[in-house]
Amino acid sequence: MDWGESSNDQIDEALAHFLGLAAASQARVCQLVGEADRRQQFLADGSPNLVQWLSARFSIRHPTAAQLVSVARRLEELPVLSARFGAGDLSLDQVDAISKMATADTEAGLIEEALGLSNVVLDRRARRANRPSAESEKGCSFGKSLVDTENS
Repeated sequence: MDWGESSNDQIDEALAHFLGLAAASQARVCQLVGEADRRQQFLADGSPNLVQWLSARFSIRHPTAAQLVSVARRLEELPVLSARFGAGDLSLDQVDAISKMATADTEAGLIEEALGLSNVVLDRRARRANRPSAESEKGCSFGKSLVDTENS
């Protein structure tokens, strides 16, 4: 298609469509990464860990592979977030940040709060929510609301 003849609205709609498909594809990649992790598939190729295996085997940057692995592992405990990612409603970057804050009890609310936020704000809130504290030192798991993390 010649996008030069398209309106701004048509380009916007096309971008939303294809980026949604890309997000849904990345969700499937995370599911497969999770399965490869469970099977420790990287060991068969002599790789020391899953991140290095993904990076070498599929020619992706090490930080990208690390993000996929960490998101895949966190999504195992977050069915609502996983489903929304799989539907293409959320980008990998959004899922990465939300999954750092969410628990199975808080994920739905955090998703709704996050939808109107930029990735910069979302990343900042995820960092704030994951600051070491006395509770986290004891191994407590928590899922603060985005409003709570902004006020801390």
